[in-house]
Amino acid sequence: MICKRCKQRHTDNSVVVEYCEECIEDFDALSDLWLDVWKCRACPLYETANKKVVGRGFWGAKILFIGEAPGKHEDEEGEPFVGAAGRLLDVLITYAGLPDDSFFITNVLRCRPPNNRTPTEEEAKACSSFLKRTIEYVKPKIIVTLGATATKHVLSLYKREVTEKLMGKIRGKLHYLPQYVTLIPVYHPAAIIYNGKLMDVTKEDFNLIGKLYKEVA
Repeated sequence: MICKRCKQRHTDNSVVVEYCEECIEDFDALSDLWLDVWKCRACPLYETANKKVVGRGFWGAKILFIGEAPGKHEDEEGEPFVGAAGRLLDVLITYAGLPDDSFFITNVLRCRPPNNRTPTEEEAKACSSFLKRTIEYVKPKIIVTLGATATKHVLSLYKREVTEKLMGKIRGKLHYLPQYVTLIPVYHPAAIIYNGKLMDVTKEDFNLIGKLYKEVA
């Protein structure tokens, strides 16, 4: 049997299944993560959150998109990137030729900060265990960080620092992480909505993401 997710051949042919035991364990662990997020009281943001936001997409995807935090629409619907920025992200994903089962989308935070402000260091730290576990269970080969805040916090999980704060200087540059994971920072879709001139370079970055995906698919 060849697992649809990890593509590994397994010797147990006694049962016809789509996924191997190891991958099913990751799926179960990600389901448990959902429950842990609902119960979380690690920072004050849970008090004002309408719905906590874990992620959307295929649980065993090769690409993991990581944004900053839920916004107004995400807080209302309980899924990441469902507002205007999310619709633009979906357009870019289609532009890159990425199939539906190629990506999973999440954020640094699981709760919306008041007035969509930038997450504090304390809030990001309180939520970091959930982000680490998401990466561990999804097991992506490509991590795409959406914006400077997400890039900073994700790289900090790997003891890496971002010395350049301008997205124009760090976007599109590859970072090679443990477990053969490649990280690529791109502009946050909200930044493109605010400044349409960023679309051309973002298309270049998503073209690169599409090529990287073909190498690991």
